[in-house]
Amino acid sequence: MISELPLVSGAFFGLRHDRDSYSYYSKLLANLAEQSGQRLTVFTNEPDRLDPGLNCLHVPSLEPYVRSVWDVDDWKVRYHKALERHKRNLTSAQYLYPDLPAMYLAKVPLMCEAAKTHGACLWIDAGLLFSTHFDHKVPNHDVGYHAESLRGRFFPAAQNLADLSHVFVSHFTRKYKLFRNSVPRFHGSSHRDMDAYAAKLGLVPDMTYVAAGVFYVHASAADSLLNEFRDAWRVLIDMGGIGTEENVLSALRWRHGWPGLGVNEWVEQMVDPRILAYSRG
Repeated sequence: MISELPLVSGAFFGLRHDRDSYSYYSKLLANLAEQSGQRLTVFTNEPDRLDPGLNCLHVPSLEPYVRSVWDVDDWKVRYHKALERHKRNLTSAQYLYPDLPAMYLAKVPLMCEAAKTHGACLWIDAGLLFSTHFDHKVPNHDVGYHAESLRGRFFPAAQNLADLSHVFVSHFTRKYKLFRNSVPRFHGSSHRDMDAYAAKLGLVPDMTYVAAGVFYVHASAADSLLNEFRDAWRVLIDMGGIGTEENVLSALRWRHGWPGLGVNEWVEQMVDPRILAYSRG
């Protein structure tokens, strides 16, 4: 076994229809398990779609997890309506596919459940590689995770961070654009919206946002993380804001200073360097 960090992911089908999600997730999850040499636990609504070697946990409905964060009967209607405040949001995936936000809202409760079950949860979004380097597409050439990179770089880096903190993350640069700071660019929220959100929470934002492609939670932090996430989500909604789990986790990172690495840095530690060179032309 390469590492003792419990690997967890999610694959929920039928929530969006703008890509072939069946091959997109099932191929990558099987590849991640094979290359890591570890047991990979996957929360999913369709276990039969995934490789039988995966430890699939059947989640027939995300609704209980959503309601653990936002306990209102009309959350889909309210979410959809909040996106309509700016025309840019009308082309977003979460607006076009109203069931999709359930996956975002449920992710932190699922992470925390896994952490409490296994002692810790190292959540890896199976699509992180393609999302970062292939524009959310499954390319025709052979791609995937890389055993030597995982063993020699990814798991040691993750273990080092786990030794330092009960939560660590992946992140990316929060870009300041003088004349576009009121335009939603982060899951329905603008740069100015996120500044206002931070101020409402009594926080000072830095120049990063959380990307939940790599996210670690130790069991000892699970309850407090879920409670803080629930409270911070309600603040975002009550002030007229909107977003996904990443908007709230960004604010919580500003509060706690969780360590982590940039998305590209994580990906570069997971894959064959030759694939990265190919993807960059």
